[in-house]
Amino acid sequence: MNSRDYYDIDDILCVQQQVPCTTIQTLVGLSFDVHNNPSKHPQSQKLPLPFWLADPLDAEEYVRMSIPPCFSKTTQKRLLASIASSTPNSGASNSSTQASSSALLNSTGNPASTAHPSNFIFLDAEIANLRSISPFFYKFAERFVELSPNLSQFLSLIFLNRLQRLVLLSNTAAGAEMERGYVDYFDESERRLFASCVEYRNNYFSWLRGDKQHISASFLVKRYS
Repeated sequence: MNSRDYYDIDDILCVQQQVPCTTIQTLVGLSFDVHNNPSKHPQSQKLPLPFWLADPLDAEEYVRMSIPPCFSKTTQKRLLASIASSTPNSGASNSSTQASSSALLNSTGNPASTAHPSNFIFLDAEIANLRSISPFFYKFAERFVELSPNLSQFLSLIFLNRLQRLVLLSNTAAGAEMERGYVDYFDESERRLFASCVEYRNNYFSWLRGDKQHISASFLVKRYS
């Protein structure tokens, strides 16, 4: 797995999330009871472990780490289907997004039956409550790109689909007020992007009113222009 910033608090919180694992050999001492007796997990036992522990155990072949249900092929197919079947907007970019989602949807095949979080609302990728699955949905997903084919493309499509609503909310005060509850569906990455968009919007209007003499370009403009 890719190395991370040891002092990044978001990264520290991200790796606390549990992932499904299967023991490859007997494990002793993962935990201790009140009498200080070590736990014992026989070979082929399924158990959830926090990612920070599962990752090194997987690397040393003590356990086999599996993709969490929130990134399973079942989850991907449901969300991709919602994008592919949504009402198209005018413009080539939307058609390209739909074509990409359809192609990726066809490439996932018939996924094995996989349980998924009951609080995940599979209505539309645009309004899915990612935060209810993982407060660090995208950041956590980065950890599994190497293990799951097409996951990176899936994440890009989901993010771009939700980005339209995020930008609309950040640039329209009335829309933000009407759909304030939708912000609760953002994961931490989306919340930070939303807060940055709102900040730059407020700075822009302050400049128009003459309250500010200078404003800086959005980091998105600086990065992609």
